Amino acid sequence: RRRRQPRPHAADAPLPNSWLLEDDDDTQSFVGHFQGALQSRYMLFTMEDTDAGPEFRVAPISRSYRFVKQSKHRALTLEEAEYEVLVCPRAHARGKCSVR
Repeated sequence: RRRRQPRPHAADAPLPNSWLLEDDDDTQSFVGHFQGALQSRYMLFTMEDTDAGPEFRVAPISRSYRFVKQSKHRALTLEEAEYEVLVCPRAHARGKCSVR
């Protein structure tokens, strides 16, 4: 059974599939990945102070992103991982093996 692809329109077109959020002092960063279009109907309510008084704004939510804390460690290459496991297995078990 073939699934019908949604047709892009102005609201869907240029958004990226991933986001990077960082704080001001660069101590924490989070990477968000696109999870897909929402099947449910969610709305975002905001309140703004205008010259005429408080005003509510409503925006439909159509995309979902999952954010996870970005790792501060780099991934090991195959050679580095083999060295840790094969050359110094005791230190690897304690997390003390230094990759050279």
